[in-house]
Amino acid sequence: MPKCPHCNNEVKEEEAIYNTKTKRYYHESCYNILLDRKELINYVCELFNYKKPSVKVYQQMSSYYERGISYSDMLLSLKYFYEIKKGDINKSQGGIGIIPYVLEEAKEFTTLEKIEQNKLIQKFKENTLEKKETKYIYVTEQRNKQKKNIDINTL
Repeated sequence: MPKCPHCNNEVKEEEAIYNTKTKRYYHESCYNILLDRKELINYVCELFNYKKPSVKVYQQMSSYYERGISYSDMLLSLKYFYEIKKGDINKSQGGIGIIPYVLEEAKEFTTLEKIEQNKLIQKFKENTLEKKETKYIYVTEQRNKQKKNIDINTL
């Protein structure tokens, strides 16, 4: 039975995800973590114009992951700080050290944003239901009245 390279536990082939590039089997949750990590790395490269992240960034990523911060939360924090709050990239010194400082704020922001979206969706649904009232329109038929021809001879 193959072992998952992420968690080092055995994985059943029929329940596993096979990565053709690495030729390894992963648990679905482990594979999703791997995808989140790749997405974070791509974002960091795009953010700092790196071909690949520096050793400093990799060390920070592994340190935060060991502290229980998921890769998706790291990505959320960076996107929140640099895209929403318009944080200064130059102050970062090529690292992602801002993550622990903005993580809770970023989570709260996305939670509030989801609540607002749900409220808007609910209002939209209510408005469309109210507008579906049936309206009856009564149409009266107008008959074409034909003019009677008057015979002049009868007059």
